[in-house]
Amino acid sequence: MIRAMVGRKRRTSSFLMAQVLGQLRRILPNEHEIAAGRAVLHDCLGAREGEQVLVVYEDGYDDFAAALVMAADEVRAEVDAVKVGVPLIPNIVEKLERRLEKTDVSVLVSSYAFPRDVRTVLTAHRIDARRHAHMLGVTEAILKQSLRADYQAVHELGEQLARVLESTYEIKVESPAGTDLRVRRDPSCRWHNQSGLQREPGWTNLPAGEVATTPLAVDGVFVCDGGIWLTDGAIIDRAESRKLVLRFEHGALVDAEGPDAVRAQLLADVDAHALGRRVGQVAFGTNVGVLAPIGQHAQDVKLPGVHLVLGYSAPDATGASWNGEGMVTVLQRQESVWLDARQIIQRGRFVSSLRPSQFPPPG
Repeated sequence: MIRAMVGRKRRTSSFLMAQVLGQLRRILPNEHEIAAGRAVLHDCLGAREGEQVLVVYEDGYDDFAAALVMAADEVRAEVDAVKVGVPLIPNIVEKLERRLEKTDVSVLVSSYAFPRDVRTVLTAHRIDARRHAHMLGVTEAILKQSLRADYQAVHELGEQLARVLESTYEIKVESPAGTDLRVRRDPSCRWHNQSGLQREPGWTNLPAGEVATTPLAVDGVFVCDGGIWLTDGAIIDRAESRKLVLRFEHGALVDAEGPDAVRAQLLADVDAHALGRRVGQVAFGTNVGVLAPIGQHAQDVKLPGVHLVLGYSAPDATGASWNGEGMVTVLQRQESVWLDARQIIQRGRFVSSLRPSQFPPPG
C-alpha cells in the first residue's frame, strides 16, 4: 500500500542497487499494485527481456516500486532501483545521469513535491534513446482506476479523436453548471495524443489519456465544478471552486466571479507568472476508465470531457510558439461537446466509439 508521507521519518537517498532491490523484493505488493505495475512496464513501456530497467522512487512509494520490480522480473529485464529521500545526497543529479547512460526503460514514482531538478533529469538526459514514464502523485485510487485502463484502447480513441480535431474549426462546450465556451483551433499547432503508450524513445505521464493542443482563441465562460489545481500542485477547495466562473476573451482569462478567497487565490497564481492568464492548452480527457473526479490531478484530468490549462502550452508536444511560466488546470463536470455541428460528448461521456467509419480522416 502507498503510505502517507506526513508524520513519517523520511530516509536519505540510496544508490546501493543490491540493498535497494533486496528491500523491494521482500515487499509483497497488493493485487492493485501488481496489476498497475504490469500495465506500466508491460503495456505502456513494453519492457523486454534483457533490457535495463531503472525504477526511481521517493521514500513512501516502496510498495508500488516493488510491484514495478516484480513486473520487470517477469519479462526477465535487468532491473535497477534508486530510492530518493531527504536530505538529498550530494550530486544526486550527476549520479542519476550515470545510471541513465545504460538504461533502456525508466520510471519515476514520486509526489508533486519531489525536487524539480531530479524530475527534469529523467525527462531530459538521453531521452532520445530511452522510454520513460513519469508518475507523480500516485494514490491507491489511481492504482485501482486509471492505471487499470486498457491503454491500447485509450491510444486508439485518442488517435481517432485527434484526426477529427485536425479538421475541426470550432469546439463548443456547455455544461449543466453553466459553462458556455467556444474554442477555435490554431492551424499552426498540432493535437498531441498523450495516451500512455511509449514504445519509442521519449517519455509519457502516467496515468494517461489526454489529447491536447494550444488554441487560437477561447471565448465564453467556464465553471470550475471539477476542480482547480495551481502551479505548485495545490488543489483549491473543491466545495468553493465549483462556484467559480471564469470569463475568457480571445484566449485569455479576463475575469473570475465567485467566492472572494478562491478568486483571489486563483488570480494571485496566474498573475504571478508571465503569460499566466493565457490559455496554454485545451485538452480532452480520453481515459474512459475514469468515472468522476477524486481530487487527484494525475487522474482527474484524464476524465472524459474538456479541461483547460492556463499558462503552460507544452510547446514540445503542441508546437506552440509561446509558453507561460505557470500552470493552472481548471476542470469541469458533465459537459457536452460539439466539434463544429457534430456532438461527440454528452454529459461527460463520449456518445460514440469514434469509429473511423463515423469519423473519417480529414481530406
